[in-house]
Formats: sequence, structure tokens, C-alpha cells
Amino acid sequence: MPTCKLCNKRDANKTGSHLISDFILRSMLVEGNPSRRSDRIISNRIETLGTDLFVGRDVNQEKVNELLDRDLSDEDLANNINHYTVDNLLCTVCEDRLSYLETIFKTDIYDKLDALPIQDNKIVLDSEVTCVFKLFWLSVIWRCSIANFGTFKIDNKSENRIRKIINDSLGESIEETRKLIQENCPQINSETIGVLYVKEVDDYLKNLVFCSPFLKMPYVLVINDFYIFFYSKSGHVNAMNQTMFKLDNEFKKDNYINKKNCKSIQIGVVKAEKFKESRDYIYGLKAKDLLDKAVALHNDTFNLATGTKPTGKVIGNFVDALVNEEGVNMHDRYKEDRILRKIKENIVNTIAK
Repeated sequence: MPTCKLCNKRDANKTGSHLISDFILRSMLVEGNPSRRSDRIISNRIETLGTDLFVGRDVNQEKVNELLDRDLSDEDLANNINHYTVDNLLCTVCEDRLSYLETIFKTDIYDKLDALPIQDNKIVLDSEVTCVFKLFWLSVIWRCSIANFGTFKIDNKSENRIRKIINDSLGESIEETRKLIQENCPQINSETIGVLYVKEVDDYLKNLVFCSPFLKMPYVLVINDFYIFFYSKSGHVNAMNQTMFKLDNEFKKDNYINKKNCKSIQIGVVKAEKFKESRDYIYGLKAKDLLDKAVALHNDTFNLATGTKPTGKVIGNFVDALVNEEGVNMHDRYKEDRILRKIKENIVNTIAK
């Protein structure tokens, strides 16, 4: 059995470790048993090649039909795996230690966020929660990175540095964790994190999890209500223009970037109409990346099968068949097996001509 990635001591015997807290994924939670939140999730994640569906056990059939325009297939059920959990990454002790941090963050910050006033397009948190806020998001960034979630990966030096900060700052109770966070606050607050928050937007519109594989200065996570920008080097803040998914002109850096040794956390608040524009841009960006990968795989396969490179017309036929077929919903359109089938069909049809 592998060793726990956090403590580096105990066996990684925990199954179903959460990469992202359930309360952050709240807009993906649909009606069902409130005691088993992961059983109430329905989501569709775009993978390296193809889409990946997960439907919780308590999601009713009517909701599935509404979102997919069909019943779940046997294949869907066979491959129904929660994207946001992973096995044998942590030990049970470290999973519990992380849960104490999540409880503190939710109680002290998250549950109070919507009630806080907005001034100059930002929310300012009380100074005493600065290190709780940074440590929580560092833990999410680190977990997504070590699990290579959605191809998201930060550099090894930052990953190891953050692991030590998290491990040193978590206790085996809520009280001990609060104490350790205060003791390790200088190390926690040495990291730089930018934060944007989406407010006053219907929850179903915020059903978006995007761990950007494209950007490294800063690294970016978009998780429902939050845009998180992690600067592995503080110099990256001023060394380049920020890529903010169509939100570039909405914020000054001082309104959302929390630098080393900051006194309090500042969170930029995204307006509803700007979020919709940003969300659509992200979907388009990821769709283009997915299509580029599918076309590259088609071209390589065509070359292997025929000994020649496909012409522009052949490639166009493949893209048209993949993208424009009627009666196919978004999930089914970009499933990996459908992409591979369309590649095969296009090659066979081209050779037949």
C-alpha cells in the first residue's frame, strides 16, 4: 500500500478522500439524503480526452432525464465514479485532520461570506482568519495537484513546500488545529493567493469546476463560487499581465491578490453578468482544447492506418461528424468511446471512397 502523501508516515488506507469540500460544490448537490452529500451530486467533468459523468446514488431519475435527455445506460452505471474523491492518497488520520480545517473554514468564513458588505468591488475579511483562509485553499490546491485532478499540476518545489505547511498546521482536533494554524501563520502567510468570489448568481449557473492545465503564472482553479489564483513565486504578481478569463479589466490587483504577509484577506466580487461571460469563455476554452486533442488523435490514427496524412477535407468531415450530429447531448457528444468511434468511422469511410 502506498504511503500517505501528507504525513509521509502512515499507509494511505483512506478510500474516498475528498479533493474538494462538499460545501464548495454545493450547487452540484440536488435533492436527496442530506446526510450523504456525495450521493446527491450530479456533474460532468471534461477530461484529457472526453467527458466523464458522475451521478450520486440519491439523484432521482427525473433529474437525470432533465440533464441528459435520457435514462442512464449500463455503461454510465458501470463507469459511475465520483470525480472529486480518490482512493489511497491519504491515511484516515490525515483525512480527519483536513476535515477539521474544512470545519473551521466553513464556520469562520464560508457561512458568513454572503452577509459581508461589498466595498470597492471587494470583500475584506477580519485579520484573524487570514491564515485559515490561505491554509484552506492551499490544501485544495495541493490535493488537486497530487491527484493530478483534471490534468492540474503545480511544480514539485511548490507542492513539497505546501505539503509541509499543511502537515505542520493540522492537529488531531479542531482546537489543536486552531492552535497550530496560529503558530504556523508566518509560514502560511508567506504564500500568495488571489481570490474572486461569485455572488448573487443562481446556483445552477455556477456548476463549474475547472482546474486549468494551461496556466502556471499563476496556477488557476475555478470551483463554483470561487476563482483561486496561486502564485508559486511572489514575483509573478507583478511580472506579467494576469489571465483572468475575461475578468481582466474588472479588478485591480490589490483588490483580490493576497500577497506575502498580508494583514487581511481581500476577495474580489464578480458581478453576475461578468461571471456568465467568463463561464462561457472557460467552456469555450476547454471545448477547443478537447477538440484539438480529438483532432490530433484522429490525424495520428489516420496516418498509422493509411500511411498518409489526412487532408483538410478529411479532418473537416471528422469534426463535422463529432460536433454537429443532431440528437446527441453534450455529455454523450464528447465521451471518449464516441470520439474513438467517430475516428474509426471517418477512416473507414475515407478508405472506402
